[in-house]
Amino acid sequence: MKDRLRELLFEYITRQAPELLIKGRTKDQLDRLLSGSIEQVSRIGEQLLTKGLPVARIEIVCSDLLTRSLRPSRYHYIAGILATYQPGPYARWREMGTLTLQVSRLIDLCEPTFSKFAFRPATAADEVLRLAICEIVETYVHGPG
Repeated sequence: MKDRLRELLFEYITRQAPELLIKGRTKDQLDRLLSGSIEQVSRIGEQLLTKGLPVARIEIVCSDLLTRSLRPSRYHYIAGILATYQPGPYARWREMGTLTLQVSRLIDLCEPTFSKFAFRPATAADEVLRLAICEIVETYVHGPG
């Protein structure tokens, strides 16, 4: 169960939170970071398994629990802002193969703003948050002033 959950979580991070893979973490560091969550959720999965729930359903439930703290995706939020408001740099970075790295850097720069707005599904549509992030992105892309 734990190995499958680790695999599912890694797949999710690769697609939805690649910045976690970029931040200079080795596989061992990432494993240690995620092991506590996997340990807790695998216990829940084992309990559900003993109750006779299908493995596929248990994987869905456990994946949801494991990824809850990673949603909404900061990566996709910022990539969406870039694609919409800075399409030239977005296309250039994508073509050069540096988009993920650039978005990861922007996530780091935007982290205080994400924290201030308690970024989560309920706050992701906040217009003031979007404007604050757009300003940070604009400064990153074009420089101050």
